[in-house]
Amino acid sequence: MEQQDQQQPFVLSRLGPHSPAYTRDVAQAVADTVNVLGTAVHVPEGMAEAADAVAVLERLEQAAADLPRVVERIGGWMRAETAAGRLAVDPERTVADGAASDDAAVGALQLRVAEARALAEALTEALGEAREAAGELRPREAVPADQAAGV
Repeated sequence: MEQQDQQQPFVLSRLGPHSPAYTRDVAQAVADTVNVLGTAVHVPEGMAEAADAVAVLERLEQAAADLPRVVERIGGWMRAETAAGRLAVDPERTVADGAASDDAAVGALQLRVAEARALAEALTEALGEAREAAGELRPREAVPADQAAGV
């Protein structure tokens, strides 16, 4: 995570401090973490054994399992703020994109949130299946010779 310009270390906590800036920082930490993880699993010293890969897939599965709830909460917040009159369609985008009303924009948001939720659920399932498949592999020396040869 590229947090070098901050005076104090960035701390993840369910207790907050809850603020718009902290929420954005947490989202950035997620993006940075996935980026760093991509390098960590790519370099030779990043994993030593199959159990490391299984553990990483398991943690990714756990993270993906929370994505539908997060996406749904964001969509719900935006719907509620629009219903309360605190959000409205940007008139400049209305002209460019053809969104005619707040209701149309919220309807489009609900559609996209449902799609994102379904994809996140599918990702969770796929990561679980990848974890299970990865769990089938063992170091060659731990597999009896007749089985390693496919006999």
